[in-house]
Amino acid sequence: MNELVWPAGHEAFYKQVKDSADQILSGVVLAIDPSSGGSSKPGFALAREGQLKHSGVINILQMLPIERRLQQLYLRIKALTNDVPNVFAIERIRGRTAHAHLQWAVGTSIAASQAPIFIEIPTDIWKAVAKTDPKYKKGDEADAIKMLEALLLLAGNEHS
Repeated sequence: MNELVWPAGHEAFYKQVKDSADQILSGVVLAIDPSSGGSSKPGFALAREGQLKHSGVINILQMLPIERRLQQLYLRIKALTNDVPNVFAIERIRGRTAHAHLQWAVGTSIAASQAPIFIEIPTDIWKAVAKTDPKYKKGDEADAIKMLEALLLLAGNEHS
């Protein structure tokens, strides 16, 4: 098992987590590993009061045109919890390497969550958590769980 080393260079992210620690640890947090439903499915992980309660993938019909897939994504994210989450977290997607449909899916996911606190998780942050777990196997659901775990760990460390 590898020791967890938090990546440098994400001061604004770390500050946002510190500032939101109470809501992360005592509220409802929804983390999404984004996808437009083309070649993969969006993964999700939901925590209440700092505990993972539910995770999985959001099924979207791949054969539909992108606008219909995004509509499905919106409705399925809204249906994941009865309450608006306190915190919505999604993987930070940037640059020319991110396909336009993936970028659209990120925006759709953010809008669907309606959460008052929005946090973009840098990829190297959640991957640092994944590296410490010998049972981790890359996948849409597993990645969302590691994003959520990173937030909970950081909020707990900052909170104590």
